[in-house]
Amino acid sequence: MIPSLRSVGGFLRGDSTPFQIFSTTILASIIGFLPGFQQAPGMMLAGFLLLLIVNTNLFLAGIVGSIARLLGLALQPVSFGVGRWLIDGPLSSLFTSLINGPVTAWFGFENYVASGGLLLGAVFGLVAGIVFSGIIAGFRKRMAALESVETFQKASNFWLSRFFGWIFFGGLKGKEDWETMNQRKIGKPVRFIGIGIAVVVIGLLVASPYLISNTWLASVVRNQVEPLNGATVDLEAVDLDLASGKLAVETLALCDPNELKQNLFQSVRLEASLSESDLLSRKYAIDRLEVSGAKINEMREQPGKRIGPKPEPSADPDLPDPTQEDEDERTFSIEGAVDKADELKAHLAELKKWLGKISGGKEEDAGIDGEGETLEERLERLAKELGYAQVIASHRIADKPRFTIHELVVNDVTVRQMPGETLNVLGTDLSTEAHLVEGASTLQVTSDSDRLGLALTIDKDSGPLTFHYRELPTETVKGWLKKDSKFPFSGGHFNIEANGTLTGGEVHLPLQVTAVGSQLQLGGRTFNAPEVPFTVLISGALDNPRIRPQLKELLRGAKGQLLEEGKSKVRDKINEKLGDRFNGILGGGSEEDGESGMDKAGSALDSFLQRRKEKKEGK
Repeated sequence: MIPSLRSVGGFLRGDSTPFQIFSTTILASIIGFLPGFQQAPGMMLAGFLLLLIVNTNLFLAGIVGSIARLLGLALQPVSFGVGRWLIDGPLSSLFTSLINGPVTAWFGFENYVASGGLLLGAVFGLVAGIVFSGIIAGFRKRMAALESVETFQKASNFWLSRFFGWIFFGGLKGKEDWETMNQRKIGKPVRFIGIGIAVVVIGLLVASPYLISNTWLASVVRNQVEPLNGATVDLEAVDLDLASGKLAVETLALCDPNELKQNLFQSVRLEASLSESDLLSRKYAIDRLEVSGAKINEMREQPGKRIGPKPEPSADPDLPDPTQEDEDERTFSIEGAVDKADELKAHLAELKKWLGKISGGKEEDAGIDGEGETLEERLERLAKELGYAQVIASHRIADKPRFTIHELVVNDVTVRQMPGETLNVLGTDLSTEAHLVEGASTLQVTSDSDRLGLALTIDKDSGPLTFHYRELPTETVKGWLKKDSKFPFSGGHFNIEANGTLTGGEVHLPLQVTAVGSQLQLGGRTFNAPEVPFTVLISGALDNPRIRPQLKELLRGAKGQLLEEGKSKVRDKINEKLGDRFNGILGGGSEEDGESGMDKAGSALDSFLQRRKEKKEGK
C-alpha cells in the first residue's frame, strides 16, 4: 500500500518532465492498442524496449497502458477501419514497403488492427500526456505558491506533516523546489540500464535459434497452431536442427473444432526439410514435408477445447421462388436437403477456412470483373469468421509468400469412416499467398483402391476441382438426406464424378451421378434400375451452396431403363413361345446370313414401339 502511495507522490514530487510524461503515455498507449504479440511481435517488443531505454515513468506507463488495453479491445472495429485507411489508402506504398522490408516485416504492419492501433494509440497517448502534464504542472504551481507562505512552511516542519510527506512523497523537501521542477522540460532522456537490457534482449533474439530448447519450441508451435486450428493441439516433442535444416514433430494431434471428442488429424511423426529462407523479411519455406502414421477422425482419450470463435457459415443462398420453378427442377439449400445441416455446414466452413490458408489470392484483384468477392466483402467475411485481430492485408505481401511448402507427402492415411481404405495425399507449392507462387499450387488425394479421388489446382486464387467417389452405398446417401426427401432409390450404390471450379471460396461443381444396381420407386411402383445417370448441380459459397438435382434428367434415364426392360421382356416372351419357328416366319436362314430372325424380330419390335410413341406424342 505504502509503495503505491509513494509512487503517486513520487510521480508528482519527483523529476517527471513533459518529455518523460509524453514518451510514457504515447508508448504505453500504443502497446495497449496493439492486438497482441502474435499479430505484431516487432511492434510489441520495440514498445517495451523503448519504455526501458527512454527514461519513462513505469508507474504512469502501467496506469495508461491498462486503460489503453481496455479501450483497444473495445475499439478493435475502429482500429480495423483506421488500418484499412492506412494500408489500402493514401499510404499504401509506404505500408507495402514496411510489410516486406527486412526487420520491419516482423512488426505486423500487414495486420489491420495493429496498424490502426498504432495510430489510435499514439493519439490517445498524446491526449493522456496533455492531461497528465496539466495535472502535474498545476499541482507544482500550487505547491510553489505555498512554499512562500509562512504558515505552510511552519506546518510542513510539524512532525505529523513530515510523516505524511514521507508516506506520499518520500519527503516534502527535495534537492529542487517546486518552481524549479516545473521549469524543467526534458530531464534525462535515456535510462542507461535500459540500454543494457535492450542489448542483452536483442542479442538473445539473434542467438535464439541456437539456444532454444525443444520443450519451449513445442510450446511455441502449439500456441501458434491452436488459433489456426480453432481447438486443442497436442504434440509430444519438436526437434529443430538448423545445421542440417531438419524439423521433426512427434505425435501431433489436431482436435476437431466441431466434434471435440475426435481428432481432425493426427500423425505419429512429421518431418520437414527446411529451405533457405529470408528470415529478416519473415519469409520461409519447406522443401519437403513428409507425414507418417496419419489418421483422420480418430476418437480422443479426452475431449479437447474450442479456441476462438467458430467460423460462421456463409449466408443462406438466394433460392428461386418454388412456385416459379418446375416441380422436377427444384433448387435446395443445405438446410432444405440434408438431415444434419448445421453439422455439415460447420465442417464445410472449416474446410473453407483451411483452403483459404493455402489459396490466399490477391484480394485487390477480386471482383474487378464483376465476379467473386470484392476486397471489401472479403475483409468483412474474414473479420466475421476470424475476428478483427486476425485479418491481414495479404495482398500487400510481395515478391515471395510468407510461408510455402514446396512438396507435401502424406501416405497411408486411415479414415475411421472408411475401414480397410487408405488415402495418399500429395501437394505442391502450397503457400499462404498463392498469387505469389510461380505456376500453380496443387493438392491431390487418392485412395489405394481408387474408390475416392480429389484433385485441386490453385492458380491465382482459382482453379479446376475434380472429384470422384465410387461404390458409395445408396443407404448411406439416404441417411444423409432429410426424412421427408422422398428419395426414390434403394439398394445398390452410386458412382459420382465431378469436374468443376473453386474460386475464392465459391464452388461450381456439377456432380455426374450414376445409380448402379438400385431399385427405383416411381408413381407408386418399384422398378429395377441397373444403371440410371443424372446430374446434381452444386454452386455458390463452398460452406453453404445451392443444390439443384436435375430430376428431369433422372426421369428420362429411368424411363429409358424401363423401356429397355420392357423390350427385353417382350423379346424373351416371343423367343420362349415361338423359338426357332419365328426365324423362318421372318426370313429364317442361318446366322451366317448376317441377321437372324430374332434380330429382325427385335428390329420390328423397336419400330413398332417407336411408331406407338410418336403417335401418342402426336395426340
